[in-house]
Amino acid sequence: MKRTISLLLVIIMVIMNVYASPIEKFTDIDNHWAKTEIEYLVSNKIISGVSETKIAPDQDLKYAEWQIMIDRMMQFNKETAWQDKIITREQAMQMLYEQAENKNITWTDKIVYRDEDKIDSSYVTAVYWATELGLVKGGLNGDFMPKKTLTRAEGMVIMYRHIKASLVNKETTTDLSKFKTKLESISDSDYQITLTWGPHSTGGYSVVINDVVVNSGVITLNVSTYSPKADEVVTQAISTATAKIIVSKEGIDATSPININVIN
Repeated sequence: MKRTISLLLVIIMVIMNVYASPIEKFTDIDNHWAKTEIEYLVSNKIISGVSETKIAPDQDLKYAEWQIMIDRMMQFNKETAWQDKIITREQAMQMLYEQAENKNITWTDKIVYRDEDKIDSSYVTAVYWATELGLVKGGLNGDFMPKKTLTRAEGMVIMYRHIKASLVNKETTTDLSKFKTKLESISDSDYQITLTWGPHSTGGYSVVINDVVVNSGVITLNVSTYSPKADEVVTQAISTATAKIIVSKEGIDATSPININVIN
């Protein structure tokens, strides 16, 4: 989600800060090795300057700038332009997959679509990736219908699910770096262990210490965590979850290491 928002902001800034100038006004391309190509793109309004007199040919190209160039190229090349073509279900999934930050999905119960043989071989991974994330479902008869076109409403629902899934999947119960522990003496015979999980980018998280095991001076906390579901309404914005437990001092001291075992 952050990546999507950042990209949109960059695109807006790029659009607002480009300058359309006659080719002869650009003073930094006269002896450049790509002068011919640059002039062609400028004359056809595919690229613009970074100021009224500068094209900045050797400046690093931003992702958003490249996307704008592609869009303008497709507008220019009417014969091969695809922007007005209707998109299919499999093509839509492939475009989402290509932009996804997390392509590593653990298949919990992989669905096999009855019409899998009709899915383009280059789109199969994207289709099942989207299915596992809950972005799309097959029909009642078990078909994915890869060549079926999307309506605008269907596309909006898929995008909504993708955004929600991205927010939740950024937080993972196996990311042990988000767990912090504190061991402090509270009596002659007991320590208190405080466990925090977070902070998280959104609220609604909780953590529970189920039990504690001490073995050879090493403390292991068996922990359960809860993350909000994609469509869940979070009433309390809890971004850091905390749990505490009392443990006997027998066999441990203030320097004893603490391991976290997530047992969800």
